[in-house]
Amino acid sequence: MPKFSLLVLDAGVVIKLFELRLWDQVVKQCDVHLSKVVAEQEVQFHSPTDADPHGQPIDLSGDIAESRVQVFECSLSQVVSLQEILDRIGHSKNLAWQYTKEFREQKSKAGSVDRLQDRGLH
Repeated sequence: MPKFSLLVLDAGVVIKLFELRLWDQVVKQCDVHLSKVVAEQEVQFHSPTDADPHGQPIDLSGDIAESRVQVFECSLSQVVSLQEILDRIGHSKNLAWQYTKEFREQKSKAGSVDRLQDRGLH
């Protein structure tokens, strides 16, 4: 059975999977790709009992060494924004709605504050 591809760009995903003790299961079922910054610097496991406010490092070296997790790195010039990708495939309008007054009023707490203070996007 082919594995799902999982691209992780934020350490919060890895941290939560470790907290829920699901990391090993996800690695078995997915081709996991982590940015170098996430894999080597940002993954800090926090538990309510940690005395250290910075948490405990999550050691991914075994998963990386055994090729269970792929690490990638790219320069700023190689980074393409989500908006540019959606433009290329014709879905840029899917993001545009979130910057409207209607979105703020219906889908966010900011819209409620806007209405109370008589301000917001027009």
